[in-house]
Amino acid sequence: MHIQVPYYNSAGAFQDPTHVKFFTERTFDYFTVDGTTELSHYNYYSHARFEIVRLDFHQRPFLKRLPRRVQIFLGHHLATIQAMDVVLRPVKAI
Repeated sequence: MHIQVPYYNSAGAFQDPTHVKFFTERTFDYFTVDGTTELSHYNYYSHARFEIVRLDFHQRPFLKRLPRRVQIFLGHHLATIQAMDVVLRPVKAI
């Protein structure tokens, strides 16, 4: 499944009145199998489980050359990330 969502602190997340949820790089961790991410133990919100295959940021090209942790820091503090592309693979219940 391929999802594109506005980043939580981007103008696109707030200006569109149809946006009712806000997304960060950690949002989809809540839908992973127990023990696969730091937040997977909070996955009781839904029975749906996914593997996060890819997560890319929509930002200026030169920022993509920076280490991921720096990209996230700038995204949080300077709103340099406009959106995210997320690819998820469903995990079947055992």
